[in-house]
Amino acid sequence: MKKLMTLCPFPCRASARSSSGLQTSLLSPIWVVAFILTMGASVYSETPAPLVEFTFNDATNTGSLGGAGALVANSDKTPVLNASAGLCGGGALDLTSNTMGAPGCYFKMDDNNALDGMTSFTVAFWMKKTAAFGSASARMVCKRGDFWIDGWEVYSNDDAAPARLSGFIGDHKDYGIFTRDHKDYGTTNQWVFVAMTFDAKTSQTAFYVGTETTPVSLVAPGVNGMPKNPHADATAALTVGSSLYGTSAFQGYLDNVRVWGSKTESSAILSLAELETCRLNDTLPAKK
Repeated sequence: MKKLMTLCPFPCRASARSSSGLQTSLLSPIWVVAFILTMGASVYSETPAPLVEFTFNDATNTGSLGGAGALVANSDKTPVLNASAGLCGGGALDLTSNTMGAPGCYFKMDDNNALDGMTSFTVAFWMKKTAAFGSASARMVCKRGDFWIDGWEVYSNDDAAPARLSGFIGDHKDYGIFTRDHKDYGTTNQWVFVAMTFDAKTSQTAFYVGTETTPVSLVAPGVNGMPKNPHADATAALTVGSSLYGTSAFQGYLDNVRVWGSKTESSAILSLAELETCRLNDTLPAKK
């Protein structure tokens, strides 16, 4: 298994999706084994290239759209690009100086408008809390400014105890919050994979969670009645670890933040299998 996994060390990159009309009954056992190994290796790389990708080895955006990012300090709270705190020993955004839910430091993408006007999107990231979600909301990934301004975010919802992972979609007039069982996914100091998808054409959302050892699963399916196009006027910057103004900060580590988006179709909604591929790629030993 280790040999198979190390064949594909690069996370979430586009690759050709191969197909075969061969019947296994016509293949010798040797060819069957070779075919399985080849297909197994390619599966690990079968995800589209993201528009935005921050691995936090540095502030570079390795996605195909938008600008680089910058660390934003807030009072005595200072964010750090920690070179060894991430998944498999890589870099991570270190926000351990924050207090969960209080004003704090964060990371901000330079290009405010790169992700505006999307009709479909997927946002995915890894988080490791160093404190439990508390009585105040904490923002992990946020693309909105003040309350009621167009945009979206993934955050901990504090309107019930215990606080739990939630998603927000809004467009001034309508908004939706979806969650599951008031559950706070992941324990303290555990890496958790989180993904949210949205399709403006059908007003459908979905919410997914996995861990380093647990496959991705759908935890909040298809919520209807969302705004049809909540991002048309969203000019707030993409922030990681807090809101745009440094309020509602996250305490812990965030890693491999990615956004896939489309302004014309539903193609940016990653499937469960593609999200699981992302999770697997991110946890490969070869990524060290």
